[in-house]
Formats: sequence, structure tokens, C-alpha cells
Amino acid sequence: MKKFIPLIALLLVAVVAVSIAVISSTRGRDVTPDPEQQTDHDTKPEPTPDPTPEPEPDPTPDPEPEPAPEPEPAPEPEPTPEPEPEPEPTPEPDELTGDYSGAFASDTGTILNLVVRWAANRGGDGNYTVTLRFYLDCYALDVNARDNNTLTVTTASGTQTSRFHTDGLTKEDRVRSETQIGETTIQLTPEQLAAGATVSASWDFRGSYAGQELPVVTATGEIKAN
Repeated sequence: MKKFIPLIALLLVAVVAVSIAVISSTRGRDVTPDPEQQTDHDTKPEPTPDPTPEPEPDPTPDPEPEPAPEPEPAPEPEPTPEPEPEPEPTPEPDELTGDYSGAFASDTGTILNLVVRWAANRGGDGNYTVTLRFYLDCYALDVNARDNNTLTVTTASGTQTSRFHTDGLTKEDRVRSETQIGETTIQLTPEQLAAGATVSASWDFRGSYAGQELPVVTATGEIKAN
């Protein structure tokens, strides 16, 4: 037992020395208390922040009333175009009928010519009355009446010359056609008609057509029993 006393004393000295060292090291440093080990009286309450005032919304202005749209004027109805009158068809020349008939025409080299249509009818005295009608074959034309037209009839018995009248003509359409401007008659015996009569009709135009001067337009042909 006495052997262990010095060992025990040495252990006690060592324990005391260690305890002193631990205490010294503890005093030389700050010890931060564990938040979990702090009591309620050690924790200071943080001040409650004042509530942030919410901005008052700007008052919404009353919407300005939109002006009522002005009514658009109703479009004026387009006038219905009147239909253009259709040109009246040019009447066909009345057909001359008789015991004998025929036609002849001038040749001016233009599109204006004189056409002579004839028909011979036997009368009660045995002679023939020959009706001659004069037509202008052309497009548009404006001409006055003429009285200085001549008709020459040549037979075996001789030559006879007479005058005949033609009406004025105003033709505005651009369609080529024949238009009657005059009519006359002559007398032939059966012998003259059988032998044939040369007839020359001269129309006193005294104008120009298609750029060509035409003082007189003459149509010459034969009237004969056929």
C-alpha cells in the first residue's frame, strides 16, 4: 500500500495541472454562447418595422366620350345609260317589175356611184313605158337636190335629151348602201326596145368624194327586151 502512495500523489498533481491549464486557456479566449443555450432574457426582440404605406392609386379619369361617327352620305346611284338606238336598217330598193327589167351603174373609181334601175311595161297602145330610178351607191354623204341632171336616150330613130330632178341626201351611217334620189320615165316602141336603146344618165354632183373631184357622175347602159 505504501508503494502506491507516491503514484497516487503524482496522478493528483497531474490532474490539478491539467485543470489549471484548461482554465487558463478558457479565460484567454472569448466564448460565444450557443444560441440554443441562451435564455429568453438574453435575446433582445428586434423592433417591428413600420408598415410601408401603400401608394394611393391615382384616380382613373372618366373616359372621354367618343364622338359619334358622322353618317357617310349614301352614294348617288349612277344613272342608267340610255340604250343607244339601233340604226334603222337601210331599206332595200323597191324592186322594179315589168315585162323587161335591168340595171346599170357608173364607174367613178371611188365608192360613190350612180345606179340606174329600169323596168319596161307594155301599155294598151302597144308601146312600152320604161321607168328609170336613180340611186346613189355610197357610204356617208350630204348633198343638196339637183335639177340640172340630164338623161340621153339613143335609139335607131335618133337621140333625145331631157332633164330630171334628184332629191338631196343626208346619209350619216358608215354602211355602204343604195339610196334612191330620183325617178323618171321614157317611152319606147316595141321595135326600139327589141333593137335596144342606149341610155346615159348624168347626175350633176359638183363635189368630191374620197379625195377625188367628181363634177358629174354618169351611168351608161342599154335598155333592151331580154
